[in-house]
This record gives sequence, structure tokens and C-alpha cells, in this order.
Amino acid sequence: MAEVIAVAAALSALGGNAFTGAKSAAHKGTCEANLKQLGAALKMYALENNGKLPTAVFYPGAKAKTDPKSIRKQLSSYVKSEDAFTCPGAPSGLNKNGLSYLWNDSLNGASLRRVPNASSTWMLVDATAAATAIDSKTAAAKKINLKAIPPAHVGGYNILYADGHVGFSKKAPKITVK
Repeated sequence: MAEVIAVAAALSALGGNAFTGAKSAAHKGTCEANLKQLGAALKMYALENNGKLPTAVFYPGAKAKTDPKSIRKQLSSYVKSEDAFTCPGAPSGLNKNGLSYLWNDSLNGASLRRVPNASSTWMLVDATAAATAIDSKTAAAKKINLKAIPPAHVGGYNILYADGHVGFSKKAPKITVK
């Protein structure tokens, strides 16, 4: 939970990027393509690791490019462009870190083929979804303005699911951190 609070605090301090119209749609489409590329990278990773998914931290913060437990670091050899790890609709601070997606750490080391309810189990989601995992009491105690953390895309979040499809949802997935 401390990781979720740290992500939300950073997002709150940065403020959100609110885009409208064509630019927002383009960002959403690029983000979706990035997540599809990361989904393919996760499949390749699993193929080379006895069907197992990586063991990574929920969100590595500023260490995304160097932390061996960062999903970015673990998938970098399977991805053609470093841009795949960032969403153009995310706050610039996240993109500066080199990663603007959260990893579902409850899948650490799991068999990709045996993920229960794969079509509804999230693997990666826009990092702005972290704000939804914090209750208002905790936010008040930590002085986090949850209203300052809008979704990365107007109206919702892009989500990569364990079956490989990318979906858009007005609600963030349920986030629990190990």
C-alpha cells in the first residue's frame, strides 16, 4: 500500500494532463498500442522462462530504468522501442521516470497459461489508476489531492489483460499491492 500512496502523492503533486479532442484520442491509441506491445513482450518472456511471468515491483518510481525488479527492466530486451513503456497521456513526471504503467504484482512468477479469469485479470494499467486504490481517509492523512489525479485518458484507463487483449474502462481495476 505504501507504493500506491507514493505513486498517488507524486501524481497529485504533478497535477494531471487534461487533453481533449483529437490529441487525447491519439494519446489513447498510442497507449493502447504500447500495451499490446508489452503484452507480446510478456508472452515472449514467459516462453523463455518456463511459461512464468516476471517477478516485478508494482511501480519502481524513479528507478524504472535501472531497478532489476522493474517490469521495464525485465521486458526491455523484448521491446523494440523504449517509448512502449510510457503513455503519452500520463503526467510528464511518470514518463520522465521511463514507466507510466503499474504491474499487477499478484501475478509475480505465475504461469501465464494458468492465470484464472485471464480475460478479466489485469497485468498492466495506466499508473494514474493508483489513485483509485487509496481511500479518502488515507489521502487526507497523507495530504494527497485525489481530485488532482485524473485518468491518463479522458474518461478512463487503458488496461492490458492476462489473455493479451487491451481494453478501455471508465473504472480502474481493483488494485492491491503485495
